[in-house]
Amino acid sequence: MEDIEQLSLQDMAIIFRNASEVNLRRGDKPTSSLLSSASEAAKRVLASMDLAVTASRGQCTGTEYDLVEDSTPEALYVLAATRIFAEWRSIRLVPAGYKRYSMGVAMGRRDIIQNIGKVEQSVHSLIASLHTGEEGDDESEADDNGILDRDEQEVEKPSLRQVLQHEVDSGLHPRLPRLADSSGAIGLLWLKRQLDYQTAMMEKSLQVPSRRYRTTKDAVTDAYQEVYGAYHGWTTQQLFRQSFNGSPEFEEIWAPLATDLSLDAAKSPPGFISHDVAATMDSATTLLEPSGEVDRDRRQLKQEKEPNNSLVLVDNCSGWDRFVDNLGRYNCFRLPIGDPNPSASCRSLLQVFPYIDDLRQSSLYPEEDDDKPFLSYTDRTVSDVSSISTGTESLSPMEESVESSRQLLEQHIQMLCKELRKTLTVVDELLDEFNMHDPKKV
Repeated sequence: MEDIEQLSLQDMAIIFRNASEVNLRRGDKPTSSLLSSASEAAKRVLASMDLAVTASRGQCTGTEYDLVEDSTPEALYVLAATRIFAEWRSIRLVPAGYKRYSMGVAMGRRDIIQNIGKVEQSVHSLIASLHTGEEGDDESEADDNGILDRDEQEVEKPSLRQVLQHEVDSGLHPRLPRLADSSGAIGLLWLKRQLDYQTAMMEKSLQVPSRRYRTTKDAVTDAYQEVYGAYHGWTTQQLFRQSFNGSPEFEEIWAPLATDLSLDAAKSPPGFISHDVAATMDSATTLLEPSGEVDRDRRQLKQEKEPNNSLVLVDNCSGWDRFVDNLGRYNCFRLPIGDPNPSASCRSLLQVFPYIDDLRQSSLYPEEDDDKPFLSYTDRTVSDVSSISTGTESLSPMEESVESSRQLLEQHIQMLCKELRKTLTVVDELLDEFNMHDPKKV
């Protein structure tokens, strides 16, 4: 658990990337590009995953890094990554003092573990059928112990598709899309929904506060309705809504992870992000300062504003400085959908903070090279932030560090969400392919 407790957002993204690519590695090439960006704790966790998956496979191991025809992820690696995510979330994303929220996270962890068990049992059923000659080529010959020759085994590393196909071939689901209770398919379906919910919350956390989500509760409620609204009965919905009322603000959830990001990460060599926990607790508090107010007052930009003729009118509006600060600090300069002609005042606001708008419009994930680190932080540096021509004085060194760390934290959140979405997309497509989107409520 000590290694899991030390995992960063980037480490979790690397773990899910590794799980999604394990069936696609070419030849004997290991994941050097991933390991080059992984922390020492992440490397130990990845090694532990390999050992656990190998033990769980039993004799159905195949040749390491074999390329199989099925391009879907190996089931056991996806389960291992999901288990690590559940443990990591319960350790790192639960601030002290929120008992109701902590209980909700603990219940979610328990459900994830139970569903992992269902899928793993199905994987073992598939492996057992291969070892005893129940599936595959009818002409395959087993030895005296009932074990098929290695060349006769159809599955080297059981993939998610092969697991679902095994259940269909076994007649386990005669009334699709209705799924058998305790089956691997029902476990995978609910794992997908649970990961989808967590990913949606992380994505929406970056939009608080905004016109869409004024508070954390608004964002969490929307994520819940988006994922679970059609599948939870009245009683379950009430339990979730009660947990929303006791949830911490996103700033408090992300604050511990902010300490993982060195405040001088932008000064590291190109293509490298420091994993040294160099940020002090004071710096982390400055970066993500929590507040108990529902409609909280964010930190104000600390530089003095010079006169700007285009903002003379709005500068006299009560609370406008706070409004502009909220938008700028939390990357909320996204124009309303369906509004191709923003007002002049809106355009002037975009001109005040061009860097933030530019960051939102740019791609955070360029084409990757196997020889490059997992994430290159070379697009922007602290000097880019301080050199913005906004009609204001340059940021102080402390403000530059805070702004750089804030942007880096957001980038890492998006990076983890990207890897989770890749896995979720594959699972969703498989459930569509096998008609396994069971609509029944719980």
